[in-house]
Amino acid sequence: MKRIQKTLAEILDIAYSLGTNVVLMGEISLYFHGLDIKPNIIEILIDEGAIYLFEEKIKKLRFKILENMDFRSEGKCYNLSASYMIYGIKVRVFANLTFKQNDFIEKFVAKKVLPFCEYKYFNKTEIPITSLELELVLSFLRDKKDYVDMIIQALKERGANMNHLKTILSELPLEKKNEIKEYLKNNGLIMNDD
Repeated sequence: MKRIQKTLAEILDIAYSLGTNVVLMGEISLYFHGLDIKPNIIEILIDEGAIYLFEEKIKKLRFKILENMDFRSEGKCYNLSASYMIYGIKVRVFANLTFKQNDFIEKFVAKKVLPFCEYKYFNKTEIPITSLELELVLSFLRDKKDYVDMIIQALKERGANMNHLKTILSELPLEKKNEIKEYLKNNGLIMNDD
C-alpha cells in the first residue's frame, strides 16, 4: 500500500497544482470506503479543461505513459482518458465518462459528480471520492458486476442513501434506470417507486 499512497500523493499534487477538480473513483474509492479490496489501479476524474495539462505534467516528471490522452470506447462507455505508470502503479485519468443507451447519452464529468461524492482524508488533505451509491451506478454502467455486487452488500449492511441513489438514477434513460432498479431489487436493495 505504500506505493499506492506515494502514487496517490503525486497525482493529487499534480491535480491541485493545476487547480482542477479531482474525484477518486473505482477501486481506490471502494478501498477508501473500507471495502475488502486491494486497489491495483488508481482511477480519477478531473475537469475536461485540465486533462491535457495533466498529461504535460506527467511528461515533465518523466512518468511512463501507457496510453496517451485520447477518446476511447469500452462497450457502451466512451471517454477521454489516458493511462500512466507512476511508481509502479497504473493510473487512469478520465476527463469524462459518457454512456450511450440507444439515442440517449449521459455524460459524467468532475463538476457533475462532485455533489455525489464523500470526502475522506489522505495525508491531512480532504479528497472527494465517489459515494457508494454513485460508484454502484457507475460500476453497473461500466459492466463491473463484481463491484456492483460488493457495493450492494456494503449498502445493505451500512444503509443506502436512497434519495441520493434516486437522484443519480433520475439522470439515466428510463430503460437503464429500470434495469438497475430491477437488479437492485433482485439482490435485496429495494427502492420505493416514485
